[in-house]
Amino acid sequence: GTREDLALLYGELGEIERGVALADQARQVAEEQLPILVYWAQAAQVLLHLQQGNLDGATELMATLTDYRDVKARFGYLPFMWVRGGLAQGEFARAMGEYGEAVALMDELYRDVASADIWYLRPDLLWLKGQALVNLGSDHTAEGEKMLAQARTTAETLGLRRVPTQH
Repeated sequence: GTREDLALLYGELGEIERGVALADQARQVAEEQLPILVYWAQAAQVLLHLQQGNLDGATELMATLTDYRDVKARFGYLPFMWVRGGLAQGEFARAMGEYGEAVALMDELYRDVASADIWYLRPDLLWLKGQALVNLGSDHTAEGEKMLAQARTTAETLGLRRVPTQH
């Protein structure tokens, strides 16, 4: 559990190789000792490969990543797993140029986290949706910029020192 979050933190701090290595280790440990945590580790791996610019590695991982909705149905009480999985799916869709799909995924995931009263990753969801809207082009730029501002405001409201700005 904590290895996955630490791996992502390394990525945010620019130590992506170190993050990838830790996410790989987390997945191996999960496969050997606590298989339900594989979803969390795999989501971290996808996100880090995308940060690294390794689209082939992310694509390979996405081929076996369980859809976040299925993980949520099985393990709704473990939101860190299914929310990260949904973020990985959205980031991958955006990386593949499927901006409309990324927006739709973030809309659905946001509804899911709101109905579960989960706050801690809402800024990330809003940021990803905002980026995807901006990527859709001029017809969506204003909406995207509004969403990015909302992501920042949400992060600040939650007292987060880390405001989503990269991925």
